[in-house]
Amino acid sequence: MNDLGIALAWLSVQVTLVLVPALALVALASRRGPGAGAWVSTLGLGLVSALSVTSLIGVAKHDVEPLGKTAAVAQPTRATAPPAAVEAGRGPDLNIAAPSVPGWDLSRLRSVWDRLGRGAAEPAARVRPWGSVLAVLTLAGMGYSLVRLLAGLLAVAVCRRRGRLIDDPEMAGLLDRLRDEMGCFRSVELREAADLTTPATAGWRRPVVLLPEDWRGWTVDERRAVLAHELAHVVRGDYAAGLVARLAVVLNTYHPLVRWLAGRLELQQEQAADALAARFAGGRSRYLVALARLALEQDGRSPRWPAREFLPDRGTLIRRIAMLRDQSESGSVDRSNPGTWRLPASFTLIDLTVGVAMLRGPARAEDERAPNSDGTNARMSVAHEPIKPPYVPEGAVGLIAFRPAPMFQRMGEGEAMLSLIPAEAAADLELDQASTKRGSPALSSEDVEWASIGIHLDNVKNEEDGDFQFQLFSFRGLTIRMSAPFDWLAYLRQFLELSEVREGGRAYYRIQGAIRARLGDHPCLYVLDDRTLVQDEEDGIRALVTNTMPAQPVYLRSPEWERASRGLLAYAIGNEDGSFEKRYHPERPRDATFLSLFNGVEHWVLGIDDAEPLTVHAGARCRDLGTSTRLANEIETLLKDVRTASDKGGVVDDSWEAKPIINRMAKPFLANVRIEHTDRTIGLGAEDFGSFADLASIFWAYLGR
Repeated sequence: MNDLGIALAWLSVQVTLVLVPALALVALASRRGPGAGAWVSTLGLGLVSALSVTSLIGVAKHDVEPLGKTAAVAQPTRATAPPAAVEAGRGPDLNIAAPSVPGWDLSRLRSVWDRLGRGAAEPAARVRPWGSVLAVLTLAGMGYSLVRLLAGLLAVAVCRRRGRLIDDPEMAGLLDRLRDEMGCFRSVELREAADLTTPATAGWRRPVVLLPEDWRGWTVDERRAVLAHELAHVVRGDYAAGLVARLAVVLNTYHPLVRWLAGRLELQQEQAADALAARFAGGRSRYLVALARLALEQDGRSPRWPAREFLPDRGTLIRRIAMLRDQSESGSVDRSNPGTWRLPASFTLIDLTVGVAMLRGPARAEDERAPNSDGTNARMSVAHEPIKPPYVPEGAVGLIAFRPAPMFQRMGEGEAMLSLIPAEAAADLELDQASTKRGSPALSSEDVEWASIGIHLDNVKNEEDGDFQFQLFSFRGLTIRMSAPFDWLAYLRQFLELSEVREGGRAYYRIQGAIRARLGDHPCLYVLDDRTLVQDEEDGIRALVTNTMPAQPVYLRSPEWERASRGLLAYAIGNEDGSFEKRYHPERPRDATFLSLFNGVEHWVLGIDDAEPLTVHAGARCRDLGTSTRLANEIETLLKDVRTASDKGGVVDDSWEAKPIINRMAKPFLANVRIEHTDRTIGLGAEDFGSFADLASIFWAYLGR
């Protein structure tokens, strides 16, 4: 419900972005006449209705996606893309860069529009602490407005059905003549209703003109003026336009600009109908006199609610007379010419609405930008299927999953091999994966769909006195998933000594020989299926083979993991019931700061998208609203401290070989990072602060390459 409130707040921002320029167009069009202004108002309200319906349907289907969660996008094809990408069904990039236009810098225009979207999302993001209240109030207002609309439509239908058909030959003949003169091709009924005090038109496909019972006392001029005005509404389609305006009010009942424009449209319709009717009722002066006489003869009663929403009253007639008299005194006329202004006005409003609809709000903060013509400063995003590892080692505090092929490609390491044996062990054993026997299977990173490995927290003690010193993260429990069936045993037996163990009708393999000590105390392998290999200690492998493994961590079923695992790398740490905090014993202040990020948090998930420039995001699932609010404030404070350190000279010391790269990436990262939180989630995201080449340089510097 909190996310729904945020989505509704973002919708109000989008509606404002559409209506502010639309109001300027309405003002310009109204200078040509009320008909032009009414047409632009109707178009603007119709587009607002379409935008609102589309947004609400999206909310209902996806329940507002968490920060940075985006739909799958077309996967780009680049010159360096491997053939396997095409074989796997990755289509060509449909986001073709627009051609350059003289005098326009389209990349700069796109950057300005993206910046507008991020700035516009801030007001909606600020409603997070009370988003549920906003959602309830907004839905209640929309429900009330919808009830009023339906009740009004029902009341008009009842009034129309109860009205008596007018069979006066003189009145019917006048109606037919006016229809011919005004070009009204629809058949129009004439009925009289006891509840009416002023004439009205109801219906769009089968319109009917409703007259009060005292119409028989009208003069010929008055009858002609009334019928001409109501037929003008029929010719212009004002009833349907009024329904569009009322629908926009229902969907945006809280928005003052929508209500104001709907009221403005109603007056413009009356003015435009008067301007058209006066031409067929003997001229403006004669028409004005007829309206004035009708106003004097009315008793001042208003239609009963709820029909009052659709039927005019005496006040409307008096206001029409005043506006018509002002126009007569000023000499203004309706100069509407559909051929000269409707097409550009339509393109302007429709393009604006589509552009606003494509802006990413706070609930969908990631934006997919098409590559520029020169390939620079462009976000090329690939959305993969989420990674669902079948094995997570027991006792692991978290999990890392990654995609070697696209990761090495982004890093410029397209020919890198994925080795199951540590480099130093391979050297000791004089093994060379690249020189496998002819005809034997070879393993390349391009053949691997994804791999995952468990994160473990080991307590490291001082060797001299045995006292506790610090914790160290280690990685055990490897799962490799190939993109196609692979003969794992034939490949592994080229350089590993394996002994088969039967357990419950299935077989797993103990790793023997000199390399065994380097892989653990009791390292084993299990071929889960023709594409998947699992390597871990024997206890874990045996549990996997016998289906006695504990339940998988909750974070693997979370939206945060699904979002992160669609990218190149997903990193998760679980803390259900404080399990991670209990295993961690901080002795340094920065360790305490690190642990504060887990207090009251069920899990953290970090992801790196398969996108260029570099795009990272993180999400936390909290236990309650208080935790998410506190954590958001603490992260804000932490970022401020890091920004201060960056301004003073850098975020890392001189001992790092990659210090220049890290400090260069730090400032745009800190400038672009976003923090969002709902009642139970925290989201962080940053983009456009570096490239995978930068990340590769840092990675290799860390490994001492």
